[in-house]
Amino acid sequence: MLPLVAGSPLLAWRRAVADRGLVAVCLALVAVTAFLALAGPRYLVESADRGVRQAVTEAGSRSDVLAELPPAMGTVRETVRDPRLADKLESAANDLRAVLPDELRAAVQEPVLSFHSMDLKLAAPPETGLWALRLGWVWSERSAGVRWVEGAEPGASPDVRAEYAAEREAAGYDTPVELRPQRVEVGVTRATAEVLGVSVGSEIGLAGALRDEAVAVVTGIFEPVDAAEDTWAGAPELLEPVVRQAKRGDHTIAGLFLSRESVPDARSALPASGHRTVVRLAVDVPALTAARAGAVADDVASITANPDQLALSGGRTLAVSTELDEVLGEFATRLRGVTAQASLLLVGIVTVAGLALVLAARLLVTRRRTLLEAERARGASVASVALRLLLESVPVTLLGLVLGLVAALLATPGPTAVVWAPAIAVAVVAVLATPVLGAALVARAWTGRQLPANRQDRERVLGRRRAQRRTAEVTVVVLAAGAASAVRGRGLLQTQTSGVDLLLAATPALLAAGATILVLRAFPVVLGAVGRLAARRRGLVGVVAAARAAQAAGLGVPLLSLTVALALVVFAGLTGATVGVGQERASIEQVGADVLVEGGVTRELADEVLRQDGVDSAALGTAIGARRLNGDGGEVVTLVLLEAAEYERIRTAVDPRYGGELDGLDGAGPDGPRALVSPSLRAETDVAGARVYDGEQRVVLDVVGDTTMAFGTEPVVVADLGTYTAATEVPLEQDMLWVSGPGAPAAVERAIAEVEAVDLDVTVRADRLAAERSSALVRALQQLLLLTSLVLALFAAVTLVLTVVATAPERGRTLSALRTLGLDPRGARLVTLGELSPLVVAAVLAGVLIGVAVPVVLTSALGLRRVTGELGTTELVVTPLPFALAVGVAVLALLVSVVAEAAVRRRDRLGDVLRVGDR
Repeated sequence: MLPLVAGSPLLAWRRAVADRGLVAVCLALVAVTAFLALAGPRYLVESADRGVRQAVTEAGSRSDVLAELPPAMGTVRETVRDPRLADKLESAANDLRAVLPDELRAAVQEPVLSFHSMDLKLAAPPETGLWALRLGWVWSERSAGVRWVEGAEPGASPDVRAEYAAEREAAGYDTPVELRPQRVEVGVTRATAEVLGVSVGSEIGLAGALRDEAVAVVTGIFEPVDAAEDTWAGAPELLEPVVRQAKRGDHTIAGLFLSRESVPDARSALPASGHRTVVRLAVDVPALTAARAGAVADDVASITANPDQLALSGGRTLAVSTELDEVLGEFATRLRGVTAQASLLLVGIVTVAGLALVLAARLLVTRRRTLLEAERARGASVASVALRLLLESVPVTLLGLVLGLVAALLATPGPTAVVWAPAIAVAVVAVLATPVLGAALVARAWTGRQLPANRQDRERVLGRRRAQRRTAEVTVVVLAAGAASAVRGRGLLQTQTSGVDLLLAATPALLAAGATILVLRAFPVVLGAVGRLAARRRGLVGVVAAARAAQAAGLGVPLLSLTVALALVVFAGLTGATVGVGQERASIEQVGADVLVEGGVTRELADEVLRQDGVDSAALGTAIGARRLNGDGGEVVTLVLLEAAEYERIRTAVDPRYGGELDGLDGAGPDGPRALVSPSLRAETDVAGARVYDGEQRVVLDVVGDTTMAFGTEPVVVADLGTYTAATEVPLEQDMLWVSGPGAPAAVERAIAEVEAVDLDVTVRADRLAAERSSALVRALQQLLLLTSLVLALFAAVTLVLTVVATAPERGRTLSALRTLGLDPRGARLVTLGELSPLVVAAVLAGVLIGVAVPVVLTSALGLRRVTGELGTTELVVTPLPFALAVGVAVLALLVSVVAEAAVRRRDRLGDVLRVGDR
């Protein structure tokens, strides 16, 4: 055996050099596919990490974990001043972080401790303005602290209660002793000192929630070393007075800064209900990754539901509050949707690349057919032939993987781990395709097996082969149908695991395989009809093209590769368009107008908004949650009351899908005010009607249709505000104002300033949409969709070129023979075009059909709603660009291939072709 394979490396090298063009194509295919297979998951993971950090950052203080220490934490007795109070509070904050669950502890920064009093009043309030003071102290091990620019840091003051007790004991309990005010030394910033009109040495009389009289003594003026530190985020009033708006006027809060030594004095002056001690654990955003987000959310949910597991020394439990688990849960939902789409694209790319590699390998083996069969005839074993081909394919594959890996690392720098599975799948195909096809070729050439001479026996053998082939085809079709059914039933994402089912992710490829089988079965019938039509016309071109196309129809691998590639081009284009439009629809659902104003809105504000330039319509309304429909046991709904006529004009202007359901809602029906309900409520309202309770008053509604409006997770009941108020005879305060018009955002700002409205939240739909489209995760998906479309279009072109090259020798012999019968170059080009056109047309039709069918049939299962953020069902958006790209690439590649082959054939000498034969 050794002598037979001893020269295999040298022979493999010589053959590779001789066929360097095809080898270079294989190398390029492996490198490009390896790059996409390695860079795609890395880019998605990095985008997911950026996305979770962006979500936590945008959530702001909502993502902080707040733990409130018990009022008596660190005290011996409620009435005794504890000089070590600050040390005990700091120790409690550190202990709290130490007892956090592991994942949560690794995801948060050092604790920030905040001790502050409730709002206190000035003993001598100013004549104008409403003032409140807060005694506060903040601490963190990572804080840079403060600088005292004037005076000195506050110190400890005498314990007036202890002095009072000692004086009473010394004077006798019958002698009255005056209880002096408790002194609390504080510091202020320059801005606070100027507003309060105090300086070093000033005394500020305090009143309000105190045990007894207390006075704050200003001992120094400070400035923070770094005002941007998050240590100060929970107590901005310590740096400068904070003006808060209220209906009864501006409310100014000034902070008085305590030191470690003066905290016990403040605590002694305050009752248990007059102060709060909160430990804030901010998320360490740079350290947070998408992979850890799920475990962190679970830990947060655990301590929120059961704070007893955070019990500190003495068994004292904490009150924990945070929305971090909700923030991470919302992100995880979107990540699952994006992962589902990306899995389809990745599996599709790997499938198309693998088929292209099989085509290249088959072309390489076909060119070497004479040499390989000669080796076998001289006694070489099938294994030795496969070994020599393996020695050629392994270095090419390894070099392609290295090039792809280097390119992927350069394109996606960072510590993200490399996901090898897709690249390994491509490498296995690239390594084994040529040896397996070569071994199969030589094994068939010299097996010695022949068909029986007897007709019955021969038909039995051929029938057995046809049965086996049909069984395989039926299996593929059934598998494709089963995968599609599984996706519709379960979705791409399993509830049992956090990953993606690869079988389900391969649904487009399986559907394309099933479509390819059906097309191949329909080819003989269609081409037979075309051939009969061509035979009735003059000339050889139509007849020859139809005959050659019938032979090309047997090329199932090129048809499958083209179908999968073009299907995914269409799918990726339609998905990208659907995501973009879906985000816009989500902004309409969430805002409902160009601008939404929430809070204490009034008719005066609405009228002022309408007087502004750039406003078309404005509608007042309110949303009342947690209402029972039809009494106890009924569905919990949100009752939405709005000015129906005005809001209908708004929805008509901003929502292209609006169907006019609000028309006539402002009238009363035979049973009561007309109402719309969510589709999920129609079954109940058709049987039991619709009744809601306003206090003790029952309001019967006349349901006249469905509504697409959504407020949170509860189904809604929508009625006209005026009609409902007339039925109940109880005036309602509005808390929502919808505004539409090209200048609505600026107009709302001007109107709010004009009427001096306060405590309002303004949401601009354009800003909400821009924020959604700037999401790192969704933007990454859009980029992957675009890149995938272009790459798959390129793969489709390569597949078609490889098919043309593979069929060129046999077609060349046919055309050379026809040239002796008078076929001109134009006719030769038409024959080539006619031979390959059915293959291309079939691939385009099947690919477009599959590309449209996958999102149409499986939209609800693909998780697109998780990506777009829509409250309702995501609807497929059909645009012509993906179809134009798919058809254009296929047609262009076909025309270029035909013209290029004609140019090559033009240099052939007819006599040499006929004499030599197969080129």
